[in-house]
Amino acid sequence: MYDLLTTTRCDKYLERLAWNNHDGQPSRYLLLEFHVDRLREAAVQHEWPDAQSAVSYSALYDTCQAAVASYDGEPADAYKIRITLSRTGLLTAVASPVSPLKFDPTSPSFSKPLTDSATLYGPAMTLFLDTEPTPPSGLFTSTKTTERTVYNAARERVGLLQLSSGDADVLLYNRDEHITEASVSNVAFYRSHRWVTPPLVSGCLPGRRPPLAAPTQTHIRGSAWRNYESQHAPRRLGPPLQQPPRLPPWPYHRLIGAPPD
Repeated sequence: MYDLLTTTRCDKYLERLAWNNHDGQPSRYLLLEFHVDRLREAAVQHEWPDAQSAVSYSALYDTCQAAVASYDGEPADAYKIRITLSRTGLLTAVASPVSPLKFDPTSPSFSKPLTDSATLYGPAMTLFLDTEPTPPSGLFTSTKTTERTVYNAARERVGLLQLSSGDADVLLYNRDEHITEASVSNVAFYRSHRWVTPPLVSGCLPGRRPPLAAPTQTHIRGSAWRNYESQHAPRRLGPPLQQPPRLPPWPYHRLIGAPPD
């Protein structure tokens, strides 16, 4: 059995940012109402009526608050919160400490990868190109769940066996050689002075992002971003691509990026 899954962030810095407010009030949880939508929409797609009726903003907020309060380590300024929703409607969450934000996480949305420093918002990371295509797997690639067989297989093929390897990821592509996403991330490409994401028809998982926004930055050969859903505000500028980006014409298996930390 599997559960529906989403991940947010608890960070005091977010209370300074009006775009993250809920009902006009500051919130330290990153875009929590969008995670409510993600879980509810996924419950509908999986035909889980009990799960659908269990999801509300107040229920998710209380679950996150309990997860932070029950963390038994040293108190932290910021937490990553992993949230699961069962078929029967049970919401659970686990908090783990992360480095606190040092700047508005939407700031990288306005960077220009062809001219700005690759380490403007943090150190470099490593990306690997998968060695074989990952075809769409129905609900398990169109919704976020704890069933991660296809993503774990991609990580294993390039030697990333530990899911917690936050400094590296693997780029997935479909049978048409269209890049779709990474194993724990969404991707976007810089095209005609704007950031665009692969369309859902390519087989990628839809991200949680508010309108008029762009994902946080990662350079892939100077042209793509990684979307840090668990740590940074996922936003996008401009409409999605009409056609998914194809693999570059040169062979490579390792790419260097520069995500915020």
